[in-house]
Amino acid sequence: MKRLFALAAMTIASGMSLSVGLSGQAQAAGCYYGVYQVGVGMIGIDGNGHAAKKDWACNRARRECNRLLQRARQQARLPRGGPRDFTCKRYG
Repeated sequence: MKRLFALAAMTIASGMSLSVGLSGQAQAAGCYYGVYQVGVGMIGIDGNGHAAKKDWACNRARRECNRLLQRARQQARLPRGGPRDFTCKRYG
């Protein structure tokens, strides 16, 4: 009886360790937004976001890009252009 119990316990333990080893690592989704100037293209300000789901990561990246764009506007660090010439666009 002890031998049967020990054999069952070893089988369960090896099965659990095998199933844990076979499950893949969870990877966070990433998304990237950059400040785009009309007529010029991408400029050096960008936001990136990582989350469990792609849409959450993109929302985070878009919000970060908009925050950085607003901060650059307030500190006058943007190149010449009108206020509507700069937008955040997704590039990755």
